Amino acid sequence: MNKIKIEKENEKERLDKFLAHKLKKYSRSQIQKMIKEGLVLVNEEIKTPHYFLYENDIIHIKKVENKPPKSQFKISDIEIIFNSKDFVVVNKPAGLIVHGAKHIKEKTLAELKH
Repeated sequence: MNKIKIEKENEKERLDKFLAHKLKKYSRSQIQKMIKEGLVLVNEEIKTPHYFLYENDIIHIKKVENKPPKSQFKISDIEIIFNSKDFVVVNKPAGLIVHGAKHIKEKTLAELKH
């Protein structure tokens, strides 16, 4: 999907929410990042994720290279700052996802075993 023309029924939808609905393999935060990086243009212009669409707007999505999956994290990569019976405070490494979703293939913080 390279170009999308906005129809009347999608007018006044936010750009990021519209694309999250259309591009199921990406999370909304991934789409927001793509928009901020200039990989998504509306009428050949960079817009913000909260841009409200208008009928006949043309969204152009630049090709996104598939990055190789991130290396697997181990529980030893997590610094435990505080631990109680009710909660734990951790200093997690950048790139480690906290909770899973359908489109996430790598292991998450919630899935790491002690």
